[in-house]
Amino acid sequence: HVLEEIYPYLAGKNELKMLDVGSGSGYLTATMGRWIQPRLNEAPILGPDVTGKVFGIDVYPGLVDLARENMRKQDGDLLESGLVTIQTGDGWKGLPSEAPFDAIHVGAAADGLPFALVSQLKVGGIMIIPIGGQNQIQYLYKIERVS
Repeated sequence: HVLEEIYPYLAGKNELKMLDVGSGSGYLTATMGRWIQPRLNEAPILGPDVTGKVFGIDVYPGLVDLARENMRKQDGDLLESGLVTIQTGDGWKGLPSEAPFDAIHVGAAADGLPFALVSQLKVGGIMIIPIGGQNQIQYLYKIERVS
């Protein structure tokens, strides 16, 4: 579902930057990477001239290691080329040194809107984020930066 929400905002653009906050197993991070660089003999998903970079970040070093291991099994070329990077860090702070981003996916619910992440979106960029406290109702928001 998240990918379906993000795709329309990226189609037809070039030089993309995407951030996966709470990258976990690395599945979604790798999928975003394949949007930019398909496997051999596969049609480009976002267009033939698309370039860019995908950044995964997770607060748990063990999950970062797992994501890298998982990606090496089928998508090691994404890591080796530098198209995808996964690192340990506080995802709520994002990656200001790599901003702005065309798309940000957040995998864990936030208690409130993390303005540090919103400020790292490009104008016209999109963020998908669940918001709601623990043991409370959580809502999935699609946020587009308009200015």
